[in-house]
Amino acid sequence: MAITVRDIQEKEFSTQAANGYDVEQVDDFLDELAEQLGAMMRESAALKEQVKALETSLAAAEAANAEMEKKLPDYNENGYFKNLESAMRESLIGAQRIADETVSEANKKAQQAIDDANAQAEKAVADAEAHAKAITDSAEKAVTEMKAESDRLHAVVEAYRDNFKKLLDEQFAALKAGEALLK
Repeated sequence: MAITVRDIQEKEFSTQAANGYDVEQVDDFLDELAEQLGAMMRESAALKEQVKALETSLAAAEAANAEMEKKLPDYNENGYFKNLESAMRESLIGAQRIADETVSEANKKAQQAIDDANAQAEKAVADAEAHAKAITDSAEKAVTEMKAESDRLHAVVEAYRDNFKKLLDEQFAALKAGEALLK
């Protein structure tokens, strides 16, 4: 299954008890990205092979033209050979131009495929880092809020303890005062 930019943007990793990512999920996701980048690189290599095949084909065509030139009959008409030479030169120049254009276009497509794959990989990494930062920031905020709530509850418990102690001291003083009156 091909990973789309949307898949990368919406990818969520579950967190473990230690407030971290599930390492296996992150590794699996990175493996998928690496596999797709590898496929793009293999496609680029295949395009380069096509370019080499076209270059080989061109060389074979040029060799065939040279062989044909050797087999031409020996005519003594100057005009015929000049026309033939001119036509062959134009054919070779045209063939060379077409071969150069084909090679250039194949190189451009291969480079574009590599550039696209690199851009997609960089965006995936940037999106993953941004998502990780957002989760980290959210977790830090939650921890800060929980700490503040914990501090507030400790203060409430401490105040209750102080008030209860004061109440007990007052009751104890009242009991002592009552005993003193009864004696």
